[in-house]
Amino acid sequence: MGHKETLTDEPPIAVTPMEFGRRLNISKDQVYQWWKKGYIKGLKVGRRILIPTSEIDRIRGELEALPVKSAPDIRDMTGDG
Repeated sequence: MGHKETLTDEPPIAVTPMEFGRRLNISKDQVYQWWKKGYIKGLKVGRRILIPTSEIDRIRGELEALPVKSAPDIRDMTGDG
């Protein structure tokens, strides 16, 4: 019997908008909006859009660089502070 070669051990070079959103914890609709606005790169293949996995790391880096807003102190909202 011959050995069947598969590429399953290789990481994908592109993902669908659904997978992209899952990896970044954002909606598929948000991914489509970002793609349409040119915020993320993607390639339309027929009716499908494929987004390079390198975009995941790029977007993660940009999101992590954003300043984090502190949650308001609950005492300020209740007047107990």
